[in-house]
Amino acid sequence: MVAPEVQGIDLFKIANRSISGWVPSLKTAATIRQPFCSQLEERLLLWLEYHPQVQHYTRGDIGQAFATAYRLPLPKHAPFAIGYVFEDQPHDYLPDVVGTLTNGTRFIAEAGMEDDKRSDRNLAKAEAARRLARLQRGVFWIGTERTLTRQRHYNLVFVHARRKTFPAFADIAAAVHEGAPETKPQQETRRANGPQNTTQTVDAQVPPSTSPKCTFAGVVAIDLTRFADSGVALVECPACSRLRSLSPRKGVLRFPSHDRRKLQTTVTGVRWAAKGKTDWGVVGGETT
Repeated sequence: MVAPEVQGIDLFKIANRSISGWVPSLKTAATIRQPFCSQLEERLLLWLEYHPQVQHYTRGDIGQAFATAYRLPLPKHAPFAIGYVFEDQPHDYLPDVVGTLTNGTRFIAEAGMEDDKRSDRNLAKAEAARRLARLQRGVFWIGTERTLTRQRHYNLVFVHARRKTFPAFADIAAAVHEGAPETKPQQETRRANGPQNTTQTVDAQVPPSTSPKCTFAGVVAIDLTRFADSGVALVECPACSRLRSLSPRKGVLRFPSHDRRKLQTTVTGVRWAAKGKTDWGVVGGETT
């Protein structure tokens, strides 16, 4: 007598790949463990965790049984199969991550080695995912070892270990610099300068000078869909060229009140800038 076949799930694999670890996500009210199968997937998950424009995210390649076993959120129509054609044959593939941005649009994200993502089959998968995202008025992101750098990942691990949330990229940078250990060149400079005499009489005390405030602050007239699709969070003040990392709040972008920029050096790098009184666009990357 033949025993009947029992269908089950492999609790240690996702899409036939072994689980390497878990990233605790704080994007929702409850802490959710997001599984990853490679180092680049781990970097992608942590990058999404601290992306100011990402509302929530989850694996796109898990099924109902796996999600139930690990109490994971399950996207609609999961597993999130995307159809594509390769060598004249129809196929389906499951993206690493799917989610929603703060403006309500959906996104699809993939992680992998750059050389592997350039293969013919993976290019066909990426084109199908990009086409689907475009039809849903969403975005498609690919993270590789060149964009998901190890240094950036270690910085995010540093702030994630302290379980902090940040509304903008600039706040993450400030937290990393504040808590980072003193480097060897900084130690040598401090020792060379020696102890400073900080004793000061009352008569000699000088009140701190106040820098003049810039005249520009408030709502920035950039379409939120364009802003999310660009992947660029830096915005240049049209009055003094000071840069700020912005994220949508209550449906608008707001440039905070700030001191007028004193340096007259040319601003470079990819950023949003006003081309006129109302026309904003992504500029930069040029050399001076």
